[in-house]
Amino acid sequence: MSRCTIPACTREPSRFGSLCKYHVQKLSRHGSAWRPSIKAETLEPYRRAARRWIKHSRDGLWPPDGNHALRQAQRARIKHGLGCIHWEVARAGPYDRDPKWLPPKAKARNVLAALFDRWTPKDDPKDKTPRTKRRSHPSAPPSERILCAVLAVKLALRKTRWTPYGSDAEFGRVQIGKAILRLASGREACATNRNGVIVKRRVYQRSSGLILRHLGRIAEEMCDWITDTDLTAVLSLAHRSPSRHHHADGAHGTA
Repeated sequence: MSRCTIPACTREPSRFGSLCKYHVQKLSRHGSAWRPSIKAETLEPYRRAARRWIKHSRDGLWPPDGNHALRQAQRARIKHGLGCIHWEVARAGPYDRDPKWLPPKAKARNVLAALFDRWTPKDDPKDKTPRTKRRSHPSAPPSERILCAVLAVKLALRKTRWTPYGSDAEFGRVQIGKAILRLASGREACATNRNGVIVKRRVYQRSSGLILRHLGRIAEEMCDWITDTDLTAVLSLAHRSPSRHHHADGAHGTA
């Protein structure tokens, strides 16, 4: 009797291929039939380093050992890249709050529209703050958040290149899609715990299926100007100790 092609799995394969139903679902959710998703605590140091690298480059302070012309060229390159990402996110279309019946590709673009909708200032007659200084979301612009997510996943994948079952490119694309989907999803909901107390918690959209492939592919196309030199630069910031991080921030005038 035939078995699933994943080693140590004794289940029968599904009618759609050589994998069993369990590993087919795992492939849909993680991008790999045997490999778990990258944990948030693994991505966070690379995400922080990517934000620092973007800020240093945008302020004309990167590379630290480069001359003025090289720093200005890096500054123009980062601004142009972030501008292109911002333009793609802004033209993703209006945000649909009920995308249940949309096709997977439209759902992926709706995630980008959700990111832009949360960051765009909202008109409030009682708010006297100038509209240019208003932000509905306290975080960075969506273009910077997407770039940080792509850089973090690419750097995390550098440690684990051995993928005997499945495509490493597909796994990375799905992980990028999961990271961006988590940035855009999440809503507050009230629930009652076992003590009868009503508590607030955040509910996230289920991340599985073709939407992750489409979202990861769109993000990779928006960040195709990133080179191995950029990844090495971000990696050097991630490997610095906390004390050196603090010293570097003080030297470059960053927060």
